[in-house]
Amino acid sequence: MIALAVFAAAELVLIGVLVRERYRVHPDLGPLLETIASLCQRVQAPGAAVLEHDERTREQPPEGYAPTAIEPDDDKAYWLSREALAEGAMTYETEHVGHDGS
Repeated sequence: MIALAVFAAAELVLIGVLVRERYRVHPDLGPLLETIASLCQRVQAPGAAVLEHDERTREQPPEGYAPTAIEPDDDKAYWLSREALAEGAMTYETEHVGHDGS
């Protein structure tokens, strides 16, 4: 237990020295804070960091990645999508459901 505390204290001192040296060489703290935030995110939520990296490096999402968004204030697009949904449901029912309702 004492060894772990000593190791954590040594890590803290090393991080402090590195941050101070970085600040001395380049006093703009913006990139440094972004790097620290990125590292903290990787420690706290590695899955989110992986997804963020994937989204940044992916050129264009594949066709089936996500459906196109419908603008909620555009009534015409909303109603057209409802009509397309109703037609799709009707087509499915006529092709997959028997005439006796089963």
